[in-house]
Amino acid sequence: MGHIAIGLRVIEYMEGLDVEKKLLLQHIILSHHQTPEWGSPKRPMIKEAELLHHLDMIDSRMYDFEKAAAQTEAGTLSARVHTLERKVYRPIID
Repeated sequence: MGHIAIGLRVIEYMEGLDVEKKLLLQHIILSHHQTPEWGSPKRPMIKEAELLHHLDMIDSRMYDFEKAAAQTEAGTLSARVHTLERKVYRPIID
């Protein structure tokens, strides 16, 4: 199971949440990839879902920068990073 399906199951079994809160949490999980091409069946319709989408994007981009820098000598450019659509410079100063 993917993380979206797992998240929905977790919410399904949470006790003490009213119907509205469960619905909002489910929407946040279902829409956090933003588009069907990226795995979301719904686009964000509440600000919290939009915020989570952008936080998730920042997290994945920072991971890609870190990974590229770790494979690159200080003071040089990395190979092209497909997900970032560019090369990454690794500063001499860490």
